[in-house]
Amino acid sequence: MHKTFTVSLLLLWLFTVPALAQNEKFKALFLLNFAKNIRWLEAPANEPLKILIVGDKTIFQELEALSKHTSIGNRPIVVEHAETFMQHSHELVYLSTEKSALLPELLSSEHLTKSLIVTDTKNGCRAGAGINFITNAGKLSYEICRKHVEQNGLRVSSSILNYGVQIE
Repeated sequence: MHKTFTVSLLLLWLFTVPALAQNEKFKALFLLNFAKNIRWLEAPANEPLKILIVGDKTIFQELEALSKHTSIGNRPIVVEHAETFMQHSHELVYLSTEKSALLPELLSSEHLTKSLIVTDTKNGCRAGAGINFITNAGKLSYEICRKHVEQNGLRVSSSILNYGVQIE
């Protein structure tokens, strides 16, 4: 009995870990596409576009690999990781599920008044994030609150609006 349970757990782990890793890759791809499809109104030419990943180290590693030889316009992409919010300016901040309690601090920070805040928590957009990852019919998707994005002086492309679930 114990052996069967152990084998079952091992099989579950073998099939779950790749699925979770795949999900993290998709989130990294979404974040990169969000960065490419937001019009950064006060973007200084040639200065790096800074992305902060708070929490999830796997998404950080995936995004860092994806953005290594990528730029947005003339701006190279710099991806940073932290376990807590850093009081520095970043154009895009991703707050992982386990760090969702930091959202009020992020929203009140004077360093992020021109930033896109992306979360991965239940009702993230209703809580103030611009974009929030969701699972819709078993597939990764996102909800977007145009008002929250635009109140930070950013403009959203129609492609981001069309593929996401719009929240008022």
